[in-house]
Amino acid sequence: MRLARFVLFAVSVLAFGLLSGCGSETTDSSLAQGQLDCTVTVKSGESIQKAIDVAKEGAVLCLEVGEWREHLTISKSIALRGAGREQTKIKGKEGGKPIIKIASDAEIAVRIERVTIAEAKRWSAGIGLSGKAKVTLTNSQLSGNRHGISMWGLAQAIITNSQLSDNNDGIVMGDSAQATITNSQLSGNGDNGIYTGGSAQAKIRDSTIESNGTNKYCKRKDHICNGIQVGKKSQVKIIDSKIIKNADWGVGAELKQCGSWDDFTGQVAFEDMMLEDISGNNTTGKKKGMGNPGNHYWNRPDILDGQVCLP
Repeated sequence: MRLARFVLFAVSVLAFGLLSGCGSETTDSSLAQGQLDCTVTVKSGESIQKAIDVAKEGAVLCLEVGEWREHLTISKSIALRGAGREQTKIKGKEGGKPIIKIASDAEIAVRIERVTIAEAKRWSAGIGLSGKAKVTLTNSQLSGNRHGISMWGLAQAIITNSQLSDNNDGIVMGDSAQATITNSQLSGNGDNGIYTGGSAQAKIRDSTIESNGTNKYCKRKDHICNGIQVGKKSQVKIIDSKIIKNADWGVGAELKQCGSWDDFTGQVAFEDMMLEDISGNNTTGKKKGMGNPGNHYWNRPDILDGQVCLP
């Protein structure tokens, strides 16, 4: 049976913004919705960064078919629109910095659509968000990066119809970052599909988190590779999604009973989920005999070990 608005509270809190939607998501502007025509067209061989530097607030930069090897810094509200994730690719060139850095102490809204962002060099992020930056990522792919997306400060992201695969981690969130992930796939990442720490909040809807934990270190007993790993005071809501075939827990907290350390006092909620929606995890077999600890619907004797571990 489907879990009708089944909610797990890992720890009591007075306010949990994800239960009614992230507190202050990206504004519903024409730029955020991708409704504006191209302001500038960037052709293959031309510099995207130079186009960004001279673009006015609210500009839409359309990238033609091609591959760019450069690192971008965005500190204003603009849009990058590719010709399609297979046709427009932005790849890393130097080590130690994200392919696209979006940072601002003031609120900015950036939209990225129809591109592939890949191969950040020397363990860097595909997209690095910090400060009060907000990004809408749609119909795009991030692969071959240290983190597909890393989020810190008060950064916010809306991720739709996108794929984050073959990174070391799909998404890493800390501080007070917020993310809404819809109709997307996080699969084949080396460690975790999603990691939340600090006071971060994530809402995951109609998405698939599958086969994460491909790193060889995930076979070690002291290395945990989950579909979703939650730590510190972070809060996560999972709605009508599938979490399957991950190396260790489908959803696991940083707690001793989960084979980690006691560093989770946050909250996880499930809505419109079926038992089989979280299944086939623990592909390494390391969680055999551990059951599915915690106060949640998967903690029952007929469920295979290693699916969900929470307080």
